[in-house]
Amino acid sequence: SNMPALMSAIKAAGLEGKVTVMIGGAAVDKSDADAIGALFGSSKDEAVVLAKKAIGQ
Repeated sequence: SNMPALMSAIKAAGLEGKVTVMIGGAAVDKSDADAIGALFGSSKDEAVVLAKKAIGQ
């Protein structure tokens, strides 16, 4: 997958801690998200809740 490369690019660009990465869908699970430091939503409803928390709503 390209997920580790994405996280490396975010760090290289100085954006670590400034952006939030969320993943989800049938091809990934929470362990994938944990491995790269991303948020994981197991459903569309959970993803909305996580996104709102990430932006402080």
